[in-house]
Amino acid sequence: VKLHFYHKKCRVISGRIKHYQIIINDFQFSWQIPEKRLLSFLLDRLRKTAFYFSDYYLAAHAATLAKGEKCFMFPAVSYSGKSTLSAALIASGYRYLSDEMTVLNEQFQARAVPLGLGLKAGSWPLLQNYLPQLAEAPELERWDGIAIKYLAINYQPLPYAELNGQALSKERIKVSHLIFPRYQQDARATLQKITVPAALFALYQAGYAQDGNLSLEKLETMLEKLSDLPAYRFDFDKLDEALSCLETLS
Repeated sequence: VKLHFYHKKCRVISGRIKHYQIIINDFQFSWQIPEKRLLSFLLDRLRKTAFYFSDYYLAAHAATLAKGEKCFMFPAVSYSGKSTLSAALIASGYRYLSDEMTVLNEQFQARAVPLGLGLKAGSWPLLQNYLPQLAEAPELERWDGIAIKYLAINYQPLPYAELNGQALSKERIKVSHLIFPRYQQDARATLQKITVPAALFALYQAGYAQDGNLSLEKLETMLEKLSDLPAYRFDFDKLDEALSCLETLS
């Protein structure tokens, strides 16, 4: 994959401002990206590239983090607290595999796509005790103009994996728990086990795609795989309570 940048200056009333264009394999993806939104667009394209070039069975709007024998997958709609929870878990010693998109093979093993973790302004004060370095991170903008800061990830592969692109692209970690987070103000951190149909519907709400066209056989296979995976609805407010609650899972 080739990635090229160039910037051009567009005239505005107050002077001149830099805009960028992203080109991957000679295909022009985006036009006139403001400098503050460039990282957001770039990470989005890199995520999609990882997805397209993966031997995936399923890809979902989800974060995935691992620690010891546990590997939590957090599918969620926007503003569910997924990224904030992920940042707190990183500060608590969890390995970060991905945030905006989780790519799974047929054994429900997640591929590492450890791009920068985007955190919206509402989470910054909540994370000041977990990640004080976030205060020094530059304030940028998401693709839609929402204020965001990116947490740089120092990804550590498993001990047996060599630190190079080919080895890293083949590393997989089996998901052990499927958890659907939902930030609720004043809610006590609670894990509620849910049924397989409820888990499939929640996954659909979060957003997912399967390889190829959907068929009855694929749906049956999906239900069969979900039946082997403990799934929970997770309501939380305070991060310290949320982390303690997740530690109870085995």
